[in-house]
Amino acid sequence: MRAYTGQISGARQAGESALRLARELGFGLIEASVLENLAFAEAKAGDFERAIELTEASFELRSQSESQVWSSTTLANFAIWHAALGNLPAARDAVRRLLAADEAIMRATDWPSHCYWAAAQIFRAAGESVEATRALEQAKRMMLEAAEGLEPEDRESFLALPWHVDLANAVKAGVWPDPPR
Repeated sequence: MRAYTGQISGARQAGESALRLARELGFGLIEASVLENLAFAEAKAGDFERAIELTEASFELRSQSESQVWSSTTLANFAIWHAALGNLPAARDAVRRLLAADEAIMRATDWPSHCYWAAAQIFRAAGESVEATRALEQAKRMMLEAAEGLEPEDRESFLALPWHVDLANAVKAGVWPDPPR
């Protein structure tokens, strides 16, 4: 939450403290989650290289425990961060991995629309317009279905999430963020 609200220093401090504790107690999956949160904070600070490095460490921990829990959103972010650095092959590979576990997007993330929105952006950046359109439509459908079940005030906040605003702009006006974010 601190990273989302621009409190990068606080996010880093909380993450480092949680990381030390997870390592002391030997909680590998918690450590993986903390690394993902730290990666997000670094990306919000604009350090995509560090975000990628932390994410790779998280993936390694998840691989060792054979857990893919929560990795869908992380893979989506990982793809965006690679694209932001101009590494479209790595971004495309992350999207391929993301979509290969399509059922995990619904089962293992709070933000399935974000996952498909990230995929749409990467496909578009890679010049794969059919795939971009398909992913955009899936993201839109998921966003609208989730919004439909919310109370009006919550729906307004949900649709105001930055990636939902960007997604809606791409759908309505063909305006896409560039580079992918």
